[in-house]
Amino acid sequence: MPMAAVDEPEVARDAPSAPGLSGAHAALAGALVLVGIWAYSGTFAWLWHAWMTEPDYSHGVLVPLFALTLAAMNRGKAPAFGQSSGAFAVVWFAFAAFFMVASALFFVDALRGWSLIAWLFAMGFAVGGRKWMAWAWRYIAFLIFMVPLPYRFEHALSLPLQTVATNTSCWILQSLTLPAIAEGHTIYVNDVHLEVVQACSGLRMFMSIIAVAFAFLMLYRRPWWYAVTVLVATGPIAILANAIRITVTGILGQFITSKAGQKWVHDGTGWMMIPVAMLMFFLLLLFLDNLFVEVRPLDIRDPLKRRRRVANRADETDVGVAADA
Repeated sequence: MPMAAVDEPEVARDAPSAPGLSGAHAALAGALVLVGIWAYSGTFAWLWHAWMTEPDYSHGVLVPLFALTLAAMNRGKAPAFGQSSGAFAVVWFAFAAFFMVASALFFVDALRGWSLIAWLFAMGFAVGGRKWMAWAWRYIAFLIFMVPLPYRFEHALSLPLQTVATNTSCWILQSLTLPAIAEGHTIYVNDVHLEVVQACSGLRMFMSIIAVAFAFLMLYRRPWWYAVTVLVATGPIAILANAIRITVTGILGQFITSKAGQKWVHDGTGWMMIPVAMLMFFLLLLFLDNLFVEVRPLDIRDPLKRRRRVANRADETDVGVAADA
């Protein structure tokens, strides 16, 4: 008696294959990694030095770890490595070389960091292909937050932030009935002089919050108006958090007169305001999530059928009660 053929389950044929490297892809990836380490060894050293010495970019050491964490959380959606996209890889390799040469010619260190990111894009297209990069590009692009801004751009951004922070803090202190007067970037409160220098402009807080905003929008899909609101609100949140920090420093300075105590207050409020800024950011997200109430449409078509359905349900209930009796 012939045996019936057993069909293979459809799930096994349709299941996506997990990302993996073939022998040729592995050799190419290994060669590109070795070339990248050789070409960007100085860039790695410069980035580490900037993270360790510049307060505005101390968060940079966490950016690669955070990007890897986000990628690991969404690895189930990653497609398999496909055919290398040579055209896109060549374009991004050209961008990487251009940024590296421009950095050497114009002495702009930030271009070296951007060159590294362009190199990673080129590696992704060369090894994973276009479909894989359609998933991975956002995690590579997130690394832009680990690169310090060019000095001129940083200075142009810090100066208005200093002015806004000084005026806002002075207004808050005056609202608390303290005799505060702003002169330039200095706030005079009785015998306490608060210098709002470039390091206190709030740039570090701004960069940290905008990085968190982008990470949130990468993890959770939201409408375009939601994303725009979140990104626009990062500036006011950073300014308000920095102004609160300066205000608290000015108030505590009325009671702590020693230089060691004032330094401890200055450093302590700087670290404490980062959680405060994050709290304001998540309160904004909570507000936006509850801003609109989902309205379900009411079926008003053919009310006669609707009344019949209600009557049938009532009859079924009566029959059930009678059966139980």
